[in-house]
Amino acid sequence: MKKKQLKVMTIILFFAAAQLCLMFPVPVVFSQPSVTPLSVVQLGIEKIETMIAAKKLNADWPKKFSNVSVFIRNIKGFSEYALEFTSIGSSTPKVILYFEMNGEYSGISMGK
Repeated sequence: MKKKQLKVMTIILFFAAAQLCLMFPVPVVFSQPSVTPLSVVQLGIEKIETMIAAKKLNADWPKKFSNVSVFIRNIKGFSEYALEFTSIGSSTPKVILYFEMNGEYSGISMGK
């Protein structure tokens, strides 16, 4: 092939590839660092300690602590960790902390 023909073929292939990309776009997914359930428990303990220091939970709450559960909840395609702490005989028997899959704190539910 001559150099001119090679340049023309290269340009044609470039535009064909560009057209395919426009016709069939590949979704770009930015991966977020995910955390393990065990590290979510550690984050939850830190949050509970912060709540006790801020007097949002009674100081004796850890003494009555009985159980912790970790599960993933899915709501409308959004997944997050739910970390449930149970304390027997406390005025706040259940504290559920929510963490995004990357470990960011996203909310709380307190009560019975």
